[in-house]
Amino acid sequence: MFLLALSLHAAGQGTAPPSPTLPTFTFLTANGGTLTNADLPANTPVLIVFVDVDCEHCQKAVRHMNDSASLFKKVPLYMVSIAGQPKLKAFARQYGPRLKAQWLRDPDARNMGRFRPVRYPAMFLYSPEKRLLDYEDNVEAMFRIERNIRALHRL
Repeated sequence: MFLLALSLHAAGQGTAPPSPTLPTFTFLTANGGTLTNADLPANTPVLIVFVDVDCEHCQKAVRHMNDSASLFKKVPLYMVSIAGQPKLKAFARQYGPRLKAQWLRDPDARNMGRFRPVRYPAMFLYSPEKRLLDYEDNVEAMFRIERNIRALHRL
């Protein structure tokens, strides 16, 4: 009975909606430092994308973003993975070489849980006030994120 309740509780967490505001977090940077939510630019929208470097959908999404790099330069872009640094660097070189992104790590996935992604790639677009504008985890529906980035750029 306890295991069933625990399983149902864990399954329910995966379906919780994303947080409506930017959660507090600490990610590792490529140079061994950290990046926190307080380090993000103020009064600027941001896009945070969680990827699994071995995921075919993530590879497709990042390749698409790379092909549309000029659009994704319009907002600060943060790519986050649990992968080790060598694997993440190889992924960035192969799928997103033109992206102006900060590639970050969350090796124990402690911070990812605060964002509550359902599946990967998980794209979170935040307003300048750091409120969630859009969440998308379907690579086929990325056009919505792109449309919202264009709308923010027109403001």
